[in-house]
Amino acid sequence: MLIKFRFIDYSKKIPAIIIISIVFILSTSANLLAQSEVMAWGNIIGIRIDGQLMEFETSLRLVSNDWDSFTATAKERQRPQYDREGNLQTVSTGFGGQGGFRSRTEPHIGFTQIIEDVAKGTVSVNINSTVTIDTIVEGIFFCIDLPTKYYSSAAIQFINGSPSAKSNINIVDINAENNNDPFKITAKGLTIESPQRQLNITFDSKSKVFLRKELGNTQVYVELLGSKLKKGKKVEKNITI
Repeated sequence: MLIKFRFIDYSKKIPAIIIISIVFILSTSANLLAQSEVMAWGNIIGIRIDGQLMEFETSLRLVSNDWDSFTATAKERQRPQYDREGNLQTVSTGFGGQGGFRSRTEPHIGFTQIIEDVAKGTVSVNINSTVTIDTIVEGIFFCIDLPTKYYSSAAIQFINGSPSAKSNINIVDINAENNNDPFKITAKGLTIESPQRQLNITFDSKSKVFLRKELGNTQVYVELLGSKLKKGKKVEKNITI
């Protein structure tokens, strides 16, 4: 019986294996920061920490006079453009007025959101708003919806709140009956803390903040633009969650 042995020279293959391993490790490390869960229309539905999703939902909202109604970014409501590059997610969208924006015409309010995972459990949101038609509304807002199952007994503390007497409030004290005249304060940010969750939100400058109760949940409205919108007006806002 003749037995043949074939020797394989692995020296030429090892570098390739090492390179592949390094690329895999680097790409995996980059994805570890990809914690925010962002929908294609721009809403953040939570931040994933150690595999667990810390739920909330953001949206951009155009609110009509006296808080009678609002138009919000949502699935199949607008025609957003979504792009992702590394830890950056960019969404461009807009509103065509009180009825929303699904036509191919230029929106009355255009937005570009850049969402970046900057650290474990921390997301930076940069919002550029552009007005293309003169209009009067209650305002344009970045809204954060807080699920009742996690935040029903939460306490809110505002950072550099004005008036200072309103800097602390419990969510149980927010009543839907006051939605047309909601709680209002100017602040640099806020901390929302419950037995189950803690959410820290800061702004790059002092902003008007409103609290409402809709469909059982509590909403934090951060003003981006005021009531009198003039064509050509542009505003940039940075929010860290």
